[in-house]
Amino acid sequence: MDEDNSPSPLDRRLNKDRPFSPNSGNHQGGVGKEPPPPPPKPPPLPSGRPMETSAPPSASGSGVSPLGQPEYTQSSLSKGISKPNISNVSKLKPRAVAAVGLVITVVILLIVFLTQGSDEGPIDEAQSEPEQVLTEDATQGNNSESDLETSIENKADASVDLFNSPSNLGELKDLLEKGIAEIFCQNYGGTGWGLLVENEIFLVTNYHVIEDCLENSMDANFLLSGDISTKNKGMILGIDPEKDLALLSISGPTSGSLKPLPVSTQFEGLHWVLVVGFPASPDGRYEDMRTWEPTWSSGKVQRAGITDSFDFDGYMPGAMDVIYVDAAINSGNSGGPLINAAGAVIGIISGGYIEKEGFNFAIEVSELCNRLLNCNTDPWSLR
Repeated sequence: MDEDNSPSPLDRRLNKDRPFSPNSGNHQGGVGKEPPPPPPKPPPLPSGRPMETSAPPSASGSGVSPLGQPEYTQSSLSKGISKPNISNVSKLKPRAVAAVGLVITVVILLIVFLTQGSDEGPIDEAQSEPEQVLTEDATQGNNSESDLETSIENKADASVDLFNSPSNLGELKDLLEKGIAEIFCQNYGGTGWGLLVENEIFLVTNYHVIEDCLENSMDANFLLSGDISTKNKGMILGIDPEKDLALLSISGPTSGSLKPLPVSTQFEGLHWVLVVGFPASPDGRYEDMRTWEPTWSSGKVQRAGITDSFDFDGYMPGAMDVIYVDAAINSGNSGGPLINAAGAVIGIISGGYIEKEGFNFAIEVSELCNRLLNCNTDPWSLR
Protein backbone atom coordinates (compact mmCIF):
# COMPACT_ATOMS: atom_id res chain seq x y z
CA MET A 1 0.00 0.00 0.00
CA ASP A 2 1.27 3.44 -0.87
CA GLU A 3 2.21 5.66 1.94
CA ASP A 4 -0.18 8.52 2.62
CA ASN A 5 1.97 11.56 3.26
CA SER A 6 -0.85 14.06 2.71
CA PRO A 7 -1.71 16.37 5.61
CA SER A 8 -4.44 15.30 7.99
CA PRO A 9 -7.88 16.88 7.44
CA LEU A 10 -7.36 18.58 10.76
CA ASP A 11 -4.48 20.55 9.26
CA ARG A 12 -6.91 22.67 7.32
CA ARG A 13 -8.25 24.04 10.58
CA LEU A 14 -4.88 25.01 12.00
CA ASN A 15 -3.44 28.46 11.63
CA LYS A 16 0.20 29.21 10.93
CA ASP A 17 0.91 29.98 14.57
CA ARG A 18 -0.17 26.56 15.77
CA PRO A 19 0.52 24.04 12.96
CA PHE A 20 -0.17 20.37 13.55
CA SER A 21 3.33 18.72 13.80
CA PRO A 22 3.44 14.97 14.27
CA ASN A 23 6.36 13.45 16.09
CA SER A 24 8.98 13.21 13.31
CA GLY A 25 10.75 10.30 14.93
CA ASN A 26 7.68 8.04 15.03
CA HIS A 27 5.79 9.01 11.91
CA GLN A 28 4.51 6.23 9.66
CA GLY A 29 6.38 7.64 6.68
CA GLY A 30 9.62 6.03 7.97
CA VAL A 31 13.10 7.37 8.61
CA GLY A 32 15.05 9.26 5.99
CA LYS A 33 12.15 10.71 4.08
CA GLU A 34 11.84 14.37 3.86
CA PRO A 35 8.83 15.78 5.70
CA PRO A 36 6.13 17.16 3.49
CA PRO A 37 6.11 20.86 2.81
CA PRO A 38 4.08 22.96 5.26
CA PRO A 39 0.41 23.29 4.33
CA PRO A 40 -1.04 26.52 3.10
CA LYS A 41 -2.59 28.99 5.57
CA PRO A 42 -5.74 27.31 6.90
CA PRO A 43 -9.08 29.13 6.80
CA PRO A 44 -10.67 30.03 10.15
CA LEU A 45 -13.58 28.12 11.60
CA PRO A 46 -17.07 29.54 11.09
CA SER A 47 -16.93 30.80 14.68
CA GLY A 48 -13.94 33.00 13.87
CA ARG A 49 -11.65 31.07 16.24
CA PRO A 50 -9.28 28.29 15.13
CA MET A 51 -9.29 24.95 16.85
CA GLU A 52 -6.23 24.63 19.05
CA THR A 53 -4.28 21.67 20.34
CA SER A 54 -3.04 21.65 23.85
CA ALA A 55 -0.42 18.85 23.52
CA PRO A 56 1.80 17.26 20.85
CA PRO A 57 1.02 13.83 19.39
CA SER A 58 1.76 10.78 21.51
CA ALA A 59 5.43 9.79 21.66
CA SER A 60 4.69 6.12 22.27
CA GLY A 61 3.59 3.84 19.44
CA SER A 62 2.77 5.09 16.01
CA GLY A 63 2.05 8.74 15.59
CA VAL A 64 -1.19 8.22 13.74
CA SER A 65 -4.67 7.21 14.73
CA PRO A 66 -6.26 3.95 13.51
CA LEU A 67 -7.94 6.02 10.81
CA GLY A 68 -4.66 7.35 9.60
CA GLN A 69 -5.21 10.75 11.27
CA PRO A 70 -2.79 12.21 13.82
CA GLU A 71 -3.83 11.88 17.46
CA TYR A 72 -4.38 15.05 19.52
CA THR A 73 -5.80 16.27 22.76
CA GLN A 74 -8.46 18.92 22.85
CA SER A 75 -8.22 22.25 24.49
CA SER A 76 -10.88 23.55 26.82
CA LEU A 77 -12.38 25.32 23.83
CA SER A 78 -12.82 22.13 21.80
CA LYS A 79 -13.70 19.49 24.39
CA GLY A 80 -17.36 19.67 23.61
CA ILE A 81 -16.82 18.36 20.07
CA SER A 82 -16.06 14.65 19.68
CA LYS A 83 -16.28 14.64 15.89
CA PRO A 84 -15.35 17.94 14.34
CA ASN A 85 -17.92 17.85 11.53
CA ILE A 86 -18.20 21.56 10.87
CA SER A 87 -21.15 21.26 8.52
CA ASN A 88 -23.27 19.38 11.07
CA VAL A 89 -22.19 21.67 13.90
CA SER A 90 -23.12 24.75 11.94
CA LYS A 91 -26.59 23.28 11.31
CA LEU A 92 -27.23 22.12 14.86
CA LYS A 93 -26.10 25.27 16.70
CA PRO A 94 -28.84 27.64 15.44
CA ARG A 95 -31.50 25.05 16.20
CA ALA A 96 -30.18 24.46 19.69
CA VAL A 97 -29.90 28.20 20.35
CA ALA A 98 -33.42 28.76 19.07
CA ALA A 99 -34.77 25.97 21.28
CA VAL A 100 -32.93 27.24 24.36
CA GLY A 101 -34.06 30.79 23.62
CA LEU A 102 -37.67 29.65 23.32
CA VAL A 103 -37.48 27.80 26.64
CA ILE A 104 -35.92 30.81 28.37
CA THR A 105 -38.61 33.11 26.94
CA VAL A 106 -41.39 30.82 28.18
CA VAL A 107 -39.82 30.62 31.66
CA ILE A 108 -39.42 34.42 31.87
CA LEU A 109 -43.04 34.98 30.80
CA LEU A 110 -44.22 32.44 33.37
CA ILE A 111 -42.21 34.13 36.14
CA VAL A 112 -43.55 37.57 35.17
CA PHE A 113 -47.11 36.25 35.12
CA LEU A 114 -46.79 34.61 38.54
CA THR A 115 -45.07 37.69 40.00
CA GLN A 116 -47.79 40.02 38.75
CA GLY A 117 -50.47 37.73 40.09
CA SER A 118 -48.91 37.62 43.57
CA ASP A 119 -48.38 41.39 43.61
CA GLU A 120 -51.84 42.33 42.42
CA GLY A 121 -53.70 40.04 44.82
CA PRO A 122 -53.02 41.99 48.05
CA ILE A 123 -53.53 45.32 46.28
CA ASP A 124 -56.97 44.35 45.07
CA GLU A 125 -57.84 42.96 48.48
CA ALA A 126 -56.60 46.05 50.31
CA GLN A 127 -58.48 48.33 47.95
CA SER A 128 -61.72 46.41 48.40
CA GLU A 129 -61.64 46.28 52.22
CA PRO A 130 -62.71 49.91 52.89
CA GLU A 131 -65.71 49.48 50.58
CA GLN A 132 -66.78 46.34 52.42
CA VAL A 133 -66.45 48.00 55.81
CA LEU A 134 -68.50 51.02 54.74
CA THR A 135 -71.16 48.81 53.20
CA GLU A 136 -71.53 46.73 56.35
CA ASP A 137 -71.77 49.84 58.54
CA ALA A 138 -74.36 51.39 56.26
CA THR A 139 -76.55 48.28 55.98
CA GLN A 140 -76.24 46.94 59.52
CA GLY A 141 -76.14 50.26 61.40
CA ASN A 142 -73.65 48.81 63.85
CA ASN A 143 -73.15 51.61 66.39
CA SER A 144 -70.37 49.81 68.25
CA GLU A 145 -68.22 49.88 65.09
CA SER A 146 -69.63 53.01 63.47
CA ASP A 147 -68.21 54.65 60.40
CA LEU A 148 -67.68 57.77 62.53
CA GLU A 149 -65.58 55.99 65.13
CA THR A 150 -63.58 54.09 62.52
CA SER A 151 -62.92 57.18 60.42
CA ILE A 152 -61.80 59.32 63.36
CA GLU A 153 -59.66 56.58 64.91
CA ASN A 154 -57.84 56.15 61.61
CA LYS A 155 -56.84 59.82 61.76
CA ALA A 156 -56.08 59.90 65.50
CA ASP A 157 -52.46 58.86 65.22
CA ALA A 158 -49.01 60.35 65.53
CA SER A 159 -49.32 62.02 62.13
CA VAL A 160 -52.05 64.38 63.38
CA ASP A 161 -50.78 67.82 64.34
CA LEU A 162 -52.75 68.57 67.52
CA PHE A 163 -51.51 72.16 67.59
CA ASN A 164 -53.22 73.23 64.37
CA SER A 165 -56.65 73.06 62.80
CA PRO A 166 -57.10 69.75 60.94
CA SER A 167 -56.98 69.84 57.16
CA ASN A 168 -60.19 67.74 56.99
CA LEU A 169 -62.23 70.11 59.16
CA GLY A 170 -65.29 69.95 56.92
CA GLU A 171 -65.32 66.17 56.97
CA LEU A 172 -64.74 66.17 60.73
CA LYS A 173 -67.70 68.52 61.22
CA ASP A 174 -70.03 66.22 59.29
CA LEU A 175 -68.95 63.22 61.35
CA LEU A 176 -69.21 64.97 64.72
CA GLU A 177 -72.78 66.07 64.02
CA LYS A 178 -73.79 62.40 64.11
CA GLY A 179 -72.53 62.05 67.66
CA ILE A 180 -74.21 65.00 69.42
CA ALA A 181 -77.76 65.67 70.64
CA GLU A 182 -79.76 68.51 72.12
CA ILE A 183 -81.08 67.70 75.60
CA PHE A 184 -83.85 69.54 77.39
CA CYS A 185 -85.71 69.24 80.70
CA GLN A 186 -88.85 71.43 80.86
CA ASN A 187 -87.52 74.97 80.52
CA TYR A 188 -83.82 74.24 80.51
CA GLY A 189 -81.55 72.38 78.15
CA GLY A 190 -78.07 71.74 76.94
CA THR A 191 -76.00 69.36 74.86
CA GLY A 192 -74.97 65.71 75.11
CA TRP A 193 -72.72 63.40 73.13
CA GLY A 194 -72.54 59.66 72.48
CA LEU A 195 -70.09 57.41 74.32
CA LEU A 196 -69.63 53.68 73.84
CA VAL A 197 -69.84 51.91 77.20
CA GLU A 198 -69.51 48.15 77.05
CA ASN A 199 -71.82 47.32 74.12
CA GLU A 200 -74.21 50.24 74.47
CA ILE A 201 -74.20 53.91 73.55
CA PHE A 202 -75.01 56.38 76.31
CA LEU A 203 -75.38 60.16 76.42
CA VAL A 204 -72.85 62.13 78.44
CA THR A 205 -73.83 65.59 79.68
CA ASN A 206 -73.58 67.93 82.71
CA TYR A 207 -75.47 67.32 85.89
CA HIS A 208 -76.81 70.86 85.79
CA VAL A 209 -78.37 70.14 82.34
CA ILE A 210 -80.67 67.42 83.68
CA GLU A 211 -81.06 68.74 87.27
CA ASP A 212 -84.66 69.84 86.69
CA CYS A 213 -85.61 66.43 85.27
CA LEU A 214 -84.12 64.70 88.28
CA GLU A 215 -85.93 66.94 90.76
CA ASN A 216 -89.23 66.35 88.93
CA SER A 217 -88.68 62.59 88.52
CA MET A 218 -88.94 62.66 84.76
CA ASP A 219 -86.85 61.52 81.85
CA ALA A 220 -84.98 63.97 79.70
CA ASN A 221 -85.84 64.41 76.03
CA PHE A 222 -83.25 64.71 73.34
CA LEU A 223 -83.18 65.53 69.64
CA LEU A 224 -80.49 64.30 67.32
CA SER A 225 -78.65 66.86 65.25
CA GLY A 226 -80.51 67.44 61.99
CA ASP A 227 -83.76 65.86 63.24
CA ILE A 228 -85.87 68.25 65.29
CA SER A 229 -89.16 66.49 64.55
CA THR A 230 -88.51 63.32 66.59
CA LYS A 231 -88.14 63.28 70.36
CA ASN A 232 -86.16 60.51 72.01
CA LYS A 233 -85.98 59.58 75.67
CA GLY A 234 -82.91 59.77 77.87
CA MET A 235 -83.29 57.96 81.20
CA ILE A 236 -80.92 59.20 83.89
CA LEU A 237 -78.58 56.31 84.58
CA GLY A 238 -76.01 57.88 86.88
CA ILE A 239 -74.98 61.26 88.26
CA ASP A 240 -71.88 62.81 89.81
CA PRO A 241 -72.83 66.30 91.08
CA GLU A 242 -69.35 66.85 92.52
CA LYS A 243 -67.93 66.64 88.98
CA ASP A 244 -71.07 68.13 87.32
CA LEU A 245 -71.55 64.99 85.20
CA ALA A 246 -74.47 62.75 84.25
CA LEU A 247 -74.90 59.60 82.17
CA LEU A 248 -78.14 58.80 80.30
CA SER A 249 -79.37 55.64 78.62
CA ILE A 250 -81.26 56.32 75.40
CA SER A 251 -84.38 55.05 73.67
CA GLY A 252 -86.77 56.31 71.03
CA PRO A 253 -87.54 56.11 67.30
CA THR A 254 -84.22 57.53 66.09
CA SER A 255 -81.98 56.90 69.11
CA GLY A 256 -80.16 54.15 67.21
CA SER A 257 -78.75 56.79 64.85
CA LEU A 258 -76.57 58.32 67.55
CA LYS A 259 -72.91 57.54 66.91
CA PRO A 260 -70.28 57.24 69.65
CA LEU A 261 -67.33 59.63 69.78
CA PRO A 262 -63.82 58.46 70.72
CA VAL A 263 -62.17 59.92 73.81
CA SER A 264 -58.65 60.94 74.71
CA THR A 265 -57.00 62.02 77.94
CA GLN A 266 -53.98 63.63 76.22
CA PHE A 267 -53.79 67.40 75.85
CA GLU A 268 -51.48 70.31 76.52
CA GLY A 269 -51.32 74.08 76.20
CA LEU A 270 -51.83 75.50 72.68
CA HIS A 271 -53.54 72.36 71.37
CA TRP A 272 -56.27 73.28 68.91
CA VAL A 273 -59.82 72.56 70.18
CA LEU A 274 -63.36 72.71 68.85
CA VAL A 275 -66.55 73.41 70.84
CA VAL A 276 -69.88 72.19 69.48
CA GLY A 277 -73.33 72.41 71.01
CA PHE A 278 -76.82 73.92 70.95
CA PRO A 279 -76.72 77.29 72.68
CA ALA A 280 -79.92 79.32 72.99
CA SER A 281 -80.63 81.32 69.87
CA PRO A 282 -79.86 85.02 70.45
CA ASP A 283 -82.60 86.12 68.06
CA GLY A 284 -85.32 83.91 69.57
CA ARG A 285 -86.78 83.04 66.14
CA TYR A 286 -87.27 79.35 66.73
CA GLU A 287 -89.57 79.03 63.75
CA ASP A 288 -86.44 79.42 61.62
CA MET A 289 -84.93 75.97 61.07
CA ARG A 290 -81.43 77.42 61.21
CA THR A 291 -81.80 78.20 64.91
CA TRP A 292 -81.86 74.45 65.61
CA GLU A 293 -78.52 73.79 64.00
CA PRO A 294 -75.45 73.26 66.22
CA THR A 295 -72.93 76.05 66.58
CA TRP A 296 -69.17 75.76 66.36
CA SER A 297 -66.31 77.68 67.90
CA SER A 298 -62.61 76.93 67.98
CA GLY A 299 -59.66 78.03 70.05
CA LYS A 300 -56.63 76.84 71.97
CA VAL A 301 -56.06 75.06 75.24
CA GLN A 302 -54.86 77.59 77.82
CA ARG A 303 -53.77 75.09 80.42
CA ALA A 304 -55.07 72.39 82.74
CA GLY A 305 -56.45 73.42 86.13
CA ILE A 306 -58.74 72.64 89.02
CA THR A 307 -61.84 74.54 90.05
CA ASP A 308 -64.59 74.33 92.65
CA SER A 309 -67.70 72.53 91.48
CA PHE A 310 -71.10 74.19 91.50
CA ASP A 311 -73.18 74.37 94.68
CA PHE A 312 -76.13 72.09 93.92
CA ASP A 313 -79.02 71.72 96.35
CA GLY A 314 -78.63 68.61 98.46
CA TYR A 315 -75.03 67.89 97.46
CA MET A 316 -71.73 68.84 98.94
CA PRO A 317 -69.60 70.83 96.47
CA GLY A 318 -66.21 69.46 95.56
CA ALA A 319 -63.51 70.10 92.98
CA MET A 320 -63.04 69.01 89.39
CA ASP A 321 -60.10 68.83 87.02
CA VAL A 322 -60.73 71.09 84.07
CA ILE A 323 -59.22 72.27 80.78
CA TYR A 324 -59.18 76.04 80.32
CA VAL A 325 -59.79 77.16 76.73
CA ASP A 326 -60.23 80.49 74.97
CA ALA A 327 -62.95 79.17 72.63
CA ALA A 328 -66.38 80.78 72.98
CA ILE A 329 -68.83 78.97 75.27
CA ASN A 330 -72.46 80.01 75.76
CA SER A 331 -75.50 78.84 77.68
CA GLY A 332 -76.70 75.70 75.91
CA ASN A 333 -73.18 74.48 75.14
CA SER A 334 -73.15 72.83 78.57
CA GLY A 335 -72.52 69.10 78.43
CA GLY A 336 -71.20 69.21 74.86
CA PRO A 337 -67.86 67.74 73.79
CA LEU A 338 -64.54 69.55 73.63
CA ILE A 339 -62.86 68.07 70.53
CA ASN A 340 -59.17 67.97 69.64
CA ALA A 341 -57.68 68.08 66.12
CA ALA A 342 -57.81 64.28 65.88
CA GLY A 343 -61.58 64.28 66.44
CA ALA A 344 -61.48 62.86 69.97
CA VAL A 345 -63.31 64.22 73.03
CA ILE A 346 -60.92 65.51 75.68
CA GLY A 347 -63.46 67.34 77.88
CA ILE A 348 -67.10 68.05 78.69
CA ILE A 349 -68.08 71.72 78.35
CA SER A 350 -69.21 73.06 81.72
CA GLY A 351 -68.87 76.82 82.30
CA GLY A 352 -66.65 79.85 82.40
CA TYR A 353 -65.60 82.90 84.41
CA ILE A 354 -67.42 86.06 83.45
CA GLU A 355 -64.77 88.29 84.99
CA LYS A 356 -61.89 86.31 83.45
CA GLU A 357 -62.00 86.50 79.68
CA GLY A 358 -60.60 83.46 77.90
CA PHE A 359 -60.96 81.14 80.89
CA ASN A 360 -63.93 79.04 79.84
CA PHE A 361 -63.53 75.47 80.94
CA ALA A 362 -64.41 71.87 80.17
CA ILE A 363 -64.26 69.02 82.66
CA GLU A 364 -61.52 66.55 81.84
CA VAL A 365 -62.99 63.40 80.31
CA SER A 366 -61.07 61.33 82.86
CA GLU A 367 -63.43 62.65 85.57
CA LEU A 368 -66.10 60.28 84.19
CA CYS A 369 -64.05 57.59 85.92
CA ASN A 370 -64.62 59.10 89.37
CA ARG A 371 -68.03 57.55 90.06
CA LEU A 372 -69.76 56.70 86.80
CA LEU A 373 -67.46 54.48 84.77
CA ASN A 374 -64.73 51.92 85.12
CA CYS A 375 -62.03 53.20 82.79
CA ASN A 376 -59.69 50.25 83.25
CA THR A 377 -61.61 48.24 80.65
CA ASP A 378 -61.68 48.64 76.88
CA PRO A 379 -64.20 49.96 76.11
CA TRP A 380 -65.09 51.59 79.39
CA SER A 381 -67.77 49.90 81.48
CA LEU A 382 -70.35 50.88 84.07
CA ARG A 383 -69.40 50.82 87.73
